[in-house]
Amino acid sequence: MNKTFYIEEYKTARNFWDVSFLPPILKRRLSDVDKISLYTMQSIDIKNVEEIVYSSEFGELERLDALISQHTENNEVSPNYFSSSVHNYAVGVFVKQNNLTIPYNSISAGENSVSCGLLKSVLTESKEVLFCYADKNDDGLFSVAVRISKNKGKIKCILKKTEAGNIKNFEFDGFCKFLSGENRSFTAQNFVAERLD
Repeated sequence: MNKTFYIEEYKTARNFWDVSFLPPILKRRLSDVDKISLYTMQSIDIKNVEEIVYSSEFGELERLDALISQHTENNEVSPNYFSSSVHNYAVGVFVKQNNLTIPYNSISAGENSVSCGLLKSVLTESKEVLFCYADKNDDGLFSVAVRISKNKGKIKCILKKTEAGNIKNFEFDGFCKFLSGENRSFTAQNFVAERLD
């Protein structure tokens, strides 16, 4: 499996977001992971995007934990928390705010969530894909949004299948270094993405 693809543009963020483009009533309902992912996605030109792939290892785990505690302690749950606790909430808000009628999906694959989201984005039949990964860990919040094209773009890349390996690295950092050109390749469990520019 050798698959050529192009990176049209990308935006990364760590512990910073500006969601001034959203209505105040909506901003109050968003988690920090929602905000940073919406910030990076909104930074990308989506004019010809045909599909969105959203990926997160933990997603809305904090909200889910709060819901479980609320139910355990009070035998009830907040409807607002419940509706916004799903894994694809941020991408749903993004689609609605931009009046998009395109398919989107969410992926969670543990520590391989970046690479699995990238793999889905490259192998889909859509010609233009917006891929976003966002998460939160002990080091803070982080997100990346990438516009991937099958036909044209600033960075030409190739995806090559490799033997499964025991990769022990933080995928987000490795992927950002690949995007910026600091690294010529991004190695995942079963594939490697290489820059051809």
